[in-house]
Amino acid sequence: MNTRHTEDEQIPTCPRCHSAEVTPILYGLPSGEGFAMAERGEVMLGGCVIDASSPKWACKSCGESFGQRLTHEMWEALRGARDS
Repeated sequence: MNTRHTEDEQIPTCPRCHSAEVTPILYGLPSGEGFAMAERGEVMLGGCVIDASSPKWACKSCGESFGQRLTHEMWEALRGARDS
């Protein structure tokens, strides 16, 4: 899979159509800025429910969503914070 680089991480190309038009998926209730980012096409809104199988990326060309969203450590930390 090809990637392009941003300041924070590598952004993959779509595994289905190989487009570079890939954007991160934003989960949870978006803030005003989150909605504005979605309107500008900088993120896709993924809804409020997130789990270990929730995809990280969405292709703007074909609609494919892919990529592991959470590592095990991140998932455990999220569960621990929620249970507190």
